[in-house]
Amino acid sequence: MFKLIKRIICLSIISAIAFVVISFMSGGKVFRWFGETVNKKSEQAAEKADKIKETTQNVKDTVKESTEKIRKTGAQIENVIGRGKDD
Repeated sequence: MFKLIKRIICLSIISAIAFVVISFMSGGKVFRWFGETVNKKSEQAAEKADKIKETTQNVKDTVKESTEKIRKTGAQIENVIGRGKDD
């Protein structure tokens, strides 16, 4: 258990040192590039999500309109047949 904790602490210290060294050596270009890449990808994902939402809304509207037309047609058929009336 102590070996695991020791390894985790050592790994975090080494990672922190590597982060600082890369920041000083490259002036943060690597991190800036990574941030820009993530930003572009998230914008693309947001646009795709908007398109999917619009498409789903169109499908919902179409289904709702079709359902209403089917109900109206069913009511008309029942009126013609006389099934909906109680004598």
